[in-house]
Amino acid sequence: MISRPHSVTNLLRACAIFVALAIPASLGAAQSASSAATPTQSSPAPSSTPQVTGAPAAKAERICLKTEVEFARNHDQTKAWNGFVAANQADPSYAPAWFNLAVMLENQKQWMQAQDDFNRYLKLAPKGPDAARAHEQAVLLNKYISGDMTPEDIKRVDYDAAIQRARALMSAGFNREAIADAGQAQALDSSRWEAYAVVSLCMLRQHKLGEAATMRDRAVEHAPADKREQVRAALSPEAKATGEAQK
Repeated sequence: MISRPHSVTNLLRACAIFVALAIPASLGAAQSASSAATPTQSSPAPSSTPQVTGAPAAKAERICLKTEVEFARNHDQTKAWNGFVAANQADPSYAPAWFNLAVMLENQKQWMQAQDDFNRYLKLAPKGPDAARAHEQAVLLNKYISGDMTPEDIKRVDYDAAIQRARALMSAGFNREAIADAGQAQALDSSRWEAYAVVSLCMLRQHKLGEAATMRDRAVEHAPADKREQVRAALSPEAKATGEAQK
């Protein structure tokens, strides 16, 4: 799923420190839509959307958003793949479509193709919101290709991918789906703070202050010592109120 350009909620604007501290990660890159076989096991990770201009790009964005939301609800991987391919066909220069296809291909262990297409994303959006992540993952894929990935490496990147999806779903207003992806991340590694922070933000948005406070405390507990106060402030009801006042 693709985050809507320039429409991140005021809550997330108020909690900018959380967005900056989170580690948005997703493995993969897109193989050519015309030549790739349909994957059977994959988990598309949402990427942020650069500013969309023109009818083809707008159509591609709509398809990507709809596809990721539907995947979060029904986990139909074939439909997700077909949706991202359709977005790619709507506008082959729309970088986020490649980014999302990439995740599915990477999960299919098509390492070299994934690496090539991370570079395709970078060529299309060298200064895009996911450019740094795409570069990191293209480099990381060298470890897959060479067989040097450890179980801890794999757990880390899977966690980061789940957080990436959760953040994008949350920014589009799909709190239930965001919480589900955050839960997947927490199941992978309960010692990290980002999953608790996502759930806390979602609870704040739903005015469930007790649950939000519980998740906030867990996020703070697991955050790096030098970031704990920043995380606490970003997840506070006061931060939410500030964001709403800026609407």
